[in-house]
Order: sequence, then structure tokens, then C-alpha cells
Amino acid sequence: IGGTARALTHPRDLPSRAGDATRLVGSLQRQVLVTDRAHSDVLTERSLHRRFETRRLSLPVLRTAAKRLGGSVNDAYVTGLAGALGRYHLRNGSDVEALRLAMPVNMRGHGDRASTNAFAPTRLLVPIQPAEDPEALFRIVHDRLAVAKHETALAAAEGLATVMSGLPTPVLVSLTRSQTRTIDFAASNLRGSPVPLFLAGERILANYPFGPRTGTPLNATVLSYCDDLDLGCNIDPAAVTDPDGFMADLDDSFADLLGTT
Repeated sequence: IGGTARALTHPRDLPSRAGDATRLVGSLQRQVLVTDRAHSDVLTERSLHRRFETRRLSLPVLRTAAKRLGGSVNDAYVTGLAGALGRYHLRNGSDVEALRLAMPVNMRGHGDRASTNAFAPTRLLVPIQPAEDPEALFRIVHDRLAVAKHETALAAAEGLATVMSGLPTPVLVSLTRSQTRTIDFAASNLRGSPVPLFLAGERILANYPFGPRTGTPLNATVLSYCDDLDLGCNIDPAAVTDPDGFMADLDDSFADLLGTT
């Protein structure tokens, strides 16, 4: 009723409101109502088995590379993952050029000092080729992530969650499964402690996160700790049938990206 009353008393707002509604519908189709399946023709199988692998990256080195290339640490992190997946697909005879990534996006504005986190889930197609040209790959990833951060549907995430929480459980389960099938891999970039932490008097040397796969082939989550980024890869071995090879691809991808500095 409030919206109707405002439309009657402020008719000049109607064109902009119609445009906002159109943008919201398009954003919802990209973020919530995705209908096409995951793009990978290599990471096709699913299982309840898991393989957990870890790596450690230098935060200052990654930050320096990102700054030189004109982006953020997160841009560099996603580029490293994308390059690894690109190499893995090429070695398995695939010519797929982009995969759908599920990733939480920080919704706090610049200078926002609120103590609570403010993340919204987003899905976007990220390039995995050219895998062996990290600068070109970085530029495309940077642009895709920048667009994703401004998706209209993200601002409506809280309201959508409230609406969906009222749906019957079978409907929610069916919707979740159908949308999970659209995702090729998941990733998160979390901020951890900038100072050393201690447990029972002993210093914690590393803190590797274990991100949920939720039916996806791979979840790669990184957590900062002092001057390091501790990376945990939760892999479905039915999808990533050569996990050792993939981790080697990951090492090579980040080595090439950081070598551009």
C-alpha cells in the first residue's frame, strides 16, 4: 500500500522504479533463479567423499602483485584459482573457458567500522582461460568481480532469505539442490588475525579453514593470519579425479601470477 501511495503522490518516480524493478529481475535471474547447469565438462561427478589439501601464500607478495595489476588481494586470489582450474581443464582435454563461482561478497562500504560482518552470497561466471596468461586473466576476473559486487539482488538478500525461510522444507531442499547443480566451484576469502594467536600457551603456527562444499566439486577458502594466507581446499575426489595434479596446477598458477611482479 505504501508503495502504491508513493507512486500516486510521486508519479515522476515511476520510470526510475520500473527501471529498478527490471534490473532487480535480471539480477535475480543471475543470482537466485539460475537454470543452466554447471559449465564444467570435467568436474561432473559428485560424492560424499572428501580430500582436504592445504597451501600457504604470502599476503604481502599477493598484495604487491594485485596492486601492480590494478586490483585487490581478492582479485588475485580468485585469479590464482581460476588459472589452476584452467590448467586442469586443459590437461583433461576440455575447451571450457568459464566456470560458475559461488562466493560471499563483502557488503560493508569503504570506511564502515561496524563490528559485525556483512556478506551476501553471489554467483558469477569467471574465466579460466587464458590459464597461462595471468595478467590477461586477472583483468577479466577483476572486471567480473566488480560487476558482481553491484548486483541489485545482493541488496535484497536479507529480504529474500526471510521469504524463503517460510517455504516448506521439501521445497527448500529441492530448490537448494537445483541451484547447487549450477555451481562449478566455491571460494571464500576471510580476514583473520593480524597478530599471532596462542592456545594453551603455544603459538598457533597456521589456521587452515575447511569450507563446506554443499554439493560442489571444490571449496577453496583462504584465511589471513599475520602475513600469511592459509588456504584450505575441500575437494570432492569424484569430481576432481586427480587432486594431486590439481594442487600442482594451483601451485603453478599462483607462481606465474606472483611472478608477474
